Amino acid sequence: MSTLSPANWIVGSTANVTMDMRLSNKAASYFTTMDISHPDNLDFKFVRSETVDVQCNTEPATISSLSLLRCLIAHPILKSKSSITVSIFWSLRQTEFKGKKAFININVTNKNEAKEAAVQQTHEIFVKHSVNVALSPRQQNKVILINNDWSNQDVHLQFLVTMGNRYNAEVNVTISIPVKIKGLYILEPKMAENSSLNCYKSNSIANPIPKEEFKNQWGCDVKGCECQHFSCPFIPSSGEITVKARLSWANIQQLVKHHAQIVAFGVITFDEDLYQATSSDLHNATVSVSIVKVLMFNTIPVVIGGLVVGLFLLIVLVFILYKCGFFKRNYKYKIELEEETEK
Repeated sequence: MSTLSPANWIVGSTANVTMDMRLSNKAASYFTTMDISHPDNLDFKFVRSETVDVQCNTEPATISSLSLLRCLIAHPILKSKSSITVSIFWSLRQTEFKGKKAFININVTNKNEAKEAAVQQTHEIFVKHSVNVALSPRQQNKVILINNDWSNQDVHLQFLVTMGNRYNAEVNVTISIPVKIKGLYILEPKMAENSSLNCYKSNSIANPIPKEEFKNQWGCDVKGCECQHFSCPFIPSSGEITVKARLSWANIQQLVKHHAQIVAFGVITFDEDLYQATSSDLHNATVSVSIVKVLMFNTIPVVIGGLVVGLFLLIVLVFILYKCGFFKRNYKYKIELEEETEK
């Protein structure tokens, strides 16, 4: 019997393949030969056995998509009651693989006079291709201050897609943006004119958003929130997705008491039956817009009131000084000073 490592292959990620074959016999075996047919994108490296001499060579195969490896085990005689292990090492080419499955067929025979049943085994391998894709926010959080004089304004929700897509995986990025809260529109989104991707509005989202609720946070998982979804299919390389949206001043003023956060959610999807991501941690991203209500005061009445109070206090002070004879004493002192100067 034999074991294969790894049992399944990811083209573009799996570099080496190893097969360990264990054989045992009761009687002597003459000219024991092991034929292994395998996909032609496996390149034979070397064979190793610590118990017997094994020599392997690549032979012409009858099928163009396959290769044949023929191994001569302990020629001419494999002694009776032998138990051996043969390890065969291949390198897996990084070229595109045709089909979802691969097969390795093993056939062990000998030339004994008493014909014994050959040892046969088949390995079925599931094959995927690697794809390296990540989604991240271009700007994590944007803060907008609103007041009574605030008017409708545009915001840009930007996601950055980085990708190594050697095997042309059909990747889709879905952006979900909350547009309604409690029946009131808060955003009017549309794709930015400078977006280089072929995105369109979608009625559904391919991957559900985790169900979490936060106070004063508006996202597609919040009860009473309606969302608009944008789908951006097949991104061949790195790119930027920008959604331009206009905030609704009147409704936001009504909904926001102190502060609120609008959260846009992005998710990457692809056919996981055909492709394997090198990392699954970077397939979701969020971009948020924090809205903070700022209380504005009219300072003109305060300034005018301060001036009036100051003027009133000044008049009172002058009146008190007058009543106390402050101005009379100063006048009398001035006259006396002039008379002394004349003498």
